[in-house]
Amino acid sequence: MLKLNGIAARAGSAGRTGLLSVCLWVLSVAAMYPAPADPPCIEVDGRPFFVIGCYDYPGGDDLGFEHLKEMADSGINTVHWALRCFPEAYPNQPRDFTLEDLNNAHRLGLKVVAALNSVPPWTEADITKNWGSDPAMFREGSDLHKALLRIKDHPALLMYETMDEPLGCRVMDNRPTWPSLETLQECYRFVRSVDPRHPVWCNEVAWFWCKDRLSMEQFREWSRICDVYSQDDYPVGGPPYPYCPLFVIAEDLAAMMKIVDDGSGPAKPLMMVLQGQGRNMMASDRPEIHGRNPNRIETRYVAYSSIVHGAKGIWWWGTRDLVPLRDARGRLTSNGEFWEIIKLVSREISALKDFYVTARLPGAVAVSDGRLDAAMFRHDGASVLIVANRSDQTVTQARIRVLDGGWKPPGDGSVRVLFERRRVPAGEKEGALSWEDTFAPWDVHVYTDRPDICREW
Repeated sequence: MLKLNGIAARAGSAGRTGLLSVCLWVLSVAAMYPAPADPPCIEVDGRPFFVIGCYDYPGGDDLGFEHLKEMADSGINTVHWALRCFPEAYPNQPRDFTLEDLNNAHRLGLKVVAALNSVPPWTEADITKNWGSDPAMFREGSDLHKALLRIKDHPALLMYETMDEPLGCRVMDNRPTWPSLETLQECYRFVRSVDPRHPVWCNEVAWFWCKDRLSMEQFREWSRICDVYSQDDYPVGGPPYPYCPLFVIAEDLAAMMKIVDDGSGPAKPLMMVLQGQGRNMMASDRPEIHGRNPNRIETRYVAYSSIVHGAKGIWWWGTRDLVPLRDARGRLTSNGEFWEIIKLVSREISALKDFYVTARLPGAVAVSDGRLDAAMFRHDGASVLIVANRSDQTVTQARIRVLDGGWKPPGDGSVRVLFERRRVPAGEKEGALSWEDTFAPWDVHVYTDRPDICREW
């Protein structure tokens, strides 16, 4: 069944004709997956926490209170700061963060990830700039040790980040100045010995694009340097909407489930790092290679597809380069429009984050078209159902059947579609509540059985 979904998506992406149609009743991914279990969640004070993270405020200054407040007001709940700042670092954090910065984040309800490394280690000289990659730092009294002691008990601290994409850079790209597996294992042990309360996160290259050059066993081996695992994938490039291969998000999450599987299911929280800029925009001196920014449908899809396939957190990477946000007359630029889209999608996810830290309900829903993925969540007696079109084709009159008895029947014969201010007619059919809906390419609809959820939407 998973193959059917994958084939449907690929056929549309390759042919771009929209002729492929799957009209048989098939169980959706929600009915087949999770198996055997969802990944665990990151916890804050013993309660599950769904990360909605942003690496940088556009322009790079995410230490300023007003910028932090803007992100917090948009539903973003986690920011990313480096323990040690260098002018040549990317993104360009303006300075080392202080306890007062942590206090500001805490007052705004934001959590902070403290990155242990500061610069890409292109040369031997760069290695010593990265506290998380320099073995001389893994001892009592070192600068890293002092920094950890200074922040480890602050309530804003969520976790630490080890070297970004270490397997991809060290092994696949054959960069010997990147830290070895042994060095990062030593770093992990040292950090956790100083601060056993906060986890270490590692973000890795995307499985889908690297699976022909890196084995599953290599991914598994390098995932042991952390407690929280993610991959990054930025599929929107040159082709116009709807022809970019957004289905890769589902492929990456399926692989991550296997990478962190300890024999009884995924043993670590999984996050997905998503596209927060047009491709190659970080190459600011080469505008000729810049790709377009993702649109609203694409941005919603990658976020919701991550959740459907088991992610317990999402991140926006690359937002540092979304400048300028406005032109000389105060109008939003294309970068400013994309930043507003990111904030809008973040608000949507935040509104239902208490649902997304629960386990997906297996066997809860069936759909009539194999191009659709679905996942149902339940919290506080209410249900939320995400259905996403994993293809570049329009899916019309898809029938959605709720098989889970916990979904409350609609009192007025309709089901609410959140964030769209509409309802769809629904009724009993073949012993199950069902309704029909249409999906644009990569479109997502979020349904609920409660009238009081997200009334403002």
